[in-house]
Amino acid sequence: MEPIKAFIQKWRDKLAYMEFSDLFPQNKKCDVRDIRSVIFFIGIYLVALIFCALFFVVLGSIPFIWWLFRFIGVVVGIYALVGMVHILLQYMKYNS
Repeated sequence: MEPIKAFIQKWRDKLAYMEFSDLFPQNKKCDVRDIRSVIFFIGIYLVALIFCALFFVVLGSIPFIWWLFRFIGVVVGIYALVGMVHILLQYMKYNS
């Protein structure tokens, strides 16, 4: 029982000190002072959006499990959009 309590406490502490940028670890690797790096990471997010659109359309038409594929596609699509906005705001913050 003690290892389970220690595991739960570890994750509780980790979540308590989490910042918004911790949700987007790719953005930490991006040099926001260099436009080429920003464009590269926006390209990664665009590829994720295209993949989600294909995931949404192609696998979303399968009967009985369409709702699962559409849910995953929407969640990852929203994550990619928020990530692009986050990296653009970081770029504008450091280069304005």
